[in-house]
Amino acid sequence: MKKTIRMGAVLLLMLQVLSWTGFGDGAAYAAGGLYSEVLAQRGRAVAMVPLLEAIARNPEVFDNATLASYQATLGEFTNKAFVARDEGVQVAHFQACAALFENVARQPEASGRMSQLLLGTSGTAKAYMHLTPAGQAARMEAIAVLFDATARQPEAAAELSSLAAQFCGMIDEFAPLASQGKVARMAALGLLFESIARQPEAAGQLSGIGVTFLGAYDNSTKDSPAVRAARFAAIGALCEPIAMQPEAAPVLVAAARQFCGPASAGDQRLAAAMAEYMRAVGAMLGAIARNPETDDLITAAFDELTGGPLPGAIKIPAARGAANEALGALGLALARNPELKAMLEALFTTYTGLAIQPAS
Repeated sequence: MKKTIRMGAVLLLMLQVLSWTGFGDGAAYAAGGLYSEVLAQRGRAVAMVPLLEAIARNPEVFDNATLASYQATLGEFTNKAFVARDEGVQVAHFQACAALFENVARQPEASGRMSQLLLGTSGTAKAYMHLTPAGQAARMEAIAVLFDATARQPEAAAELSSLAAQFCGMIDEFAPLASQGKVARMAALGLLFESIARQPEAAGQLSGIGVTFLGAYDNSTKDSPAVRAARFAAIGALCEPIAMQPEAAPVLVAAARQFCGPASAGDQRLAAAMAEYMRAVGAMLGAIARNPETDDLITAAFDELTGGPLPGAIKIPAARGAANEALGALGLALARNPELKAMLEALFTTYTGLAIQPAS
């Protein structure tokens, strides 16, 4: 996640704000102090990340009087369109949301104090209904942390979901996702799968959170090559949770079907997608080395969700390069479980199409 805004992007952000507020003159915009309000709001939201962690670590220090004092020092969020539609403000807000989820899981009894502070300094989801692509991506990253927080503190699941609705909003409240948001959505699935593996008894609850805040896979629009590539990365991320918790494999694969959608033959013509497929093969090999008894479970899930093996992908230069990367992953898998050398090398060749050459 971006922690700073490059100076080269300042002019673009200013022009965006001007177009939203109807100002056409940059000098008038600057003279009116509007950009100063934007910068102040970014700072408020950024301050929330360490403050929320501090409250969770030592709640006794941060009584209501102290927090009210800090709130007064920071100033309050004011729901002005030109502020809430600023990309940097949006990203900082959702980073603060992620910090809220993480720290409520760490210290649930301080939830009220933490959420009240965030409410005063950054507002609620209602202010952020017009997200930029980067804002969409930051929101998805916050929801990924929500999965992790729920798995770590299942008894706080209802509270965490309520906070997510308040500060991040539900997926159906937002306009269709841009490609950047869809890529981040696929990336968030890695933490969903991991969370299900850690708390299989909460799988239904976690999947429900996914539907509410990420949305199930939507096949009504054609995804960009970047999104198709991110889908393969999500499938690669599925392999390790299956190795960790093989009894949860049916639930994990069902979640992958629900949130990733089916394999597409058209992916084999996309360089970015096939490169990510090769990297997913590397992740698959590492997972099998972790738990060889899950070999059949992992390869069956991988075959269904990727449409693999896809040895013909090796003809695409980008995929050939990524297959070389997968050979590095094979090496790590062998280091983890050298007894599987013959099997892992055979799987590598089957799925990548890159044969292990004999020594000359």
